[in-house]
Amino acid sequence: MNLRLKAFDLAAESTKELIGLSTGILALTATFSKDVLGGSVGNISKALLVAGWIMFLASIICGILVLQMFAGLFHDAHESEVPQFGGRAVRCAFMQNVCFALGILVVVVFSVGKLWAAP
Repeated sequence: MNLRLKAFDLAAESTKELIGLSTGILALTATFSKDVLGGSVGNISKALLVAGWIMFLASIICGILVLQMFAGLFHDAHESEVPQFGGRAVRCAFMQNVCFALGILVVVVFSVGKLWAAP
């Protein structure tokens, strides 16, 4: 198997994993937001949760764009060659990773704040 083709497979799989994780975390935190937020919650806690949701949504969107760019790279390539990663695809994949990491960080900060504030 061509190493460049294997790299595309691994990049596509990691992109799909981040899309799945982001979707799951977004769905769980949104579903249980009433339980998570509880009674009286400050504006900072709400802002942190919304910021986390925005980061996960941005990660999902970037991941979809990466997969579409991969498909476009293979569509434009000749049958016998495996295309090289393009600059836009790499930047978009980097943004997906950054948004996911920031989303995790924000949700962890929100959770720690809620634990410390709990009676």
